[in-house]
Amino acid sequence: MARDVYAKERLVKVIGMIMLAIGVCPVLGPLLGGYLQGWFDWRASFELLVVLGNFLSVFYYSYI
Repeated sequence: MARDVYAKERLVKVIGMIMLAIGVCPVLGPLLGGYLQGWFDWRASFELLVVLGNFLSVFYYSYI
């Protein structure tokens, strides 16, 4: 799908950014969740996900 959207030079950068996210997010997710649980309550993780999900939904639908 990315191959259909981007030119060859840009495609390499886009795939690199996708692979970076795939590699970094599984490490940062539990760390951020642990800090949120330590500083606040366990509900803070869910509240952060609701806010982030709403932000990403608005961001996504603004580009459609």
